[in-house]
Amino acid sequence: MDDISPYQVGTTTRPAAPRRAWDHAPRPLTSPIRQMAALGAILAVLAVGMAVYHLGDAVQISIETSDGRIGMSLAAAVFLVDACIQIALSWGVLRASRVAACLLMAYYLAGKVLLLVVGDGPTVPGLAWMVVVCGVMLRGTIATFRYHGHLKQEQRHPPRRLSNDPAFAPRTPALE
Repeated sequence: MDDISPYQVGTTTRPAAPRRAWDHAPRPLTSPIRQMAALGAILAVLAVGMAVYHLGDAVQISIETSDGRIGMSLAAAVFLVDACIQIALSWGVLRASRVAACLLMAYYLAGKVLLLVVGDGPTVPGLAWMVVVCGVMLRGTIATFRYHGHLKQEQRHPPRRLSNDPAFAPRTPALE
């Protein structure tokens, strides 16, 4: 009888964490966004690899500090800055930011146009890679805009089921 005391503290269950809007979105909307973010991260890793490759170049920049001189190749510094920008924009794309998606695509295209102007034109495999990357980025950018349109549509027209109570369940046709 002592176990059923009205003053005893009962056990409570923790409420489930609210689901993010990303979890409600259909996979055809979220998949291109994830692919674009992954591609941006891969491009950033390649930029870090290029920075490591160019560490021993002839054009050196050095910074005087109280501990001594810190030197680095100019090309390596440019590739490291490039990698940081691409990582930041990829993170923004993964968070479904339309601005980050547009900036990442524009940044990639601007880099390729700069290479064409400088004269380091791509080879045939490089051109094919560039077309594939541009296609994935364009698809991801369009998907971010469609994702936000989907969110606005869900806000305007929420799901019909308002309660799990059987009284509010949809009626089923009678069996004959």
